[in-house]
Order: sequence, then C-alpha cells, then structure tokens
Amino acid sequence: MYSITAVKNKHKKEEFFWQPNLSFFLVFFLILVLYAYKGITIFLFSGGEVIEAVLFSPIEGHLTFQGKPAAGAKLRLWLAWKDKEGEFFSYTADEQGFFQIPKHVVSYKQNPLAQLVISQEINVEYQGNIYEIWVMSKRDPAEFTELGGRPENLTCELTTDLRTVRGFRSLGGIACSWHLLKRN
Repeated sequence: MYSITAVKNKHKKEEFFWQPNLSFFLVFFLILVLYAYKGITIFLFSGGEVIEAVLFSPIEGHLTFQGKPAAGAKLRLWLAWKDKEGEFFSYTADEQGFFQIPKHVVSYKQNPLAQLVISQEINVEYQGNIYEIWVMSKRDPAEFTELGGRPENLTCELTTDLRTVRGFRSLGGIACSWHLLKRN
C-alpha cells in the first residue's frame, strides 16, 4: 500500500521514507463509501446502536447460616459496568431467610471498539459479620448469563467458601447451590 522512495543527498547516505501511494487513498475512499452504503460506517463512528443490558438477572432464594434460616440478613448488591465506583442496592431476607433481588437493566450505546464487562458482588451482613456470597463478572448483556440459566431452589449458605463458576461469557465465585438451571 505504501511505496518506498529513495532520496539522494550529496552529503548523506541514501535515506528512505514512506510516501503514501495514491492507490492507498483510492482504496480507502472506496471502502469507506461502500461501508457507508450499508450503514456500517455510520455504526462505527456514531457509537453504535442503543441496546438493553441486564446488569443483574433476577434471583430469589434462601440464605442460611449453619443450615438454619438467616432471618433478617441484609444483602448488599454492588454492580459496576461504566466506572469503578459502581452502584449499591440493599435487600433484606425475611424471617425464613428468603430473599429476592430484581432484575437490574440499563440502556447503553454499544461500541464495536469496546467490550461490555459487568462486575457483580453480593455481601450479606448477618449477626454483626459480613459474608461474601457472590462475586461474578459477565460479558454478555442477556438475562441469566451469569450462571448459564435461571437457578431453581437457590440456597446460599453464609459459612460456605466461594466456589468457582464458569459460564460461556462469565466467571466468578458463589457460595450458593441450586437444584436446576432453567435454560431459556
């Protein structure tokens, strides 16, 4: 695409420098015009289309402490996707240790030059102690991609160590178990 031109100087050795070839500019202009015709250039330079991203899929389950319901436990969900500070959300388990976390969704402009990465953490405060039960990262904006499906009969034992969970486009650790993952 570039041509090398030698320039002779009476006082110096031969020097080489890059000189853009006219055909390079013609090819670049032709590609730009063809892509614009199909709308791809507009997509690349406008920041992309607006899509819905599920930052956290809805879950419900039971919190236990040494096998007994963690009644009144405070759950703190942290989500980060656009900055390091992220956002915090709080929930409380009922007297049976049952909890629900709703779906968290945002709309954003998809950028073909950047990868969406969503970080998720759930900490539980119970009887004056903090327990980490969920540390995940996902790159897929679709619902239920954290675990590869919707968990049925989810139970999170506060005294359990995190175990590694790998999905198609997710990775992390959780202190929860389930009987079935329902795939959409």
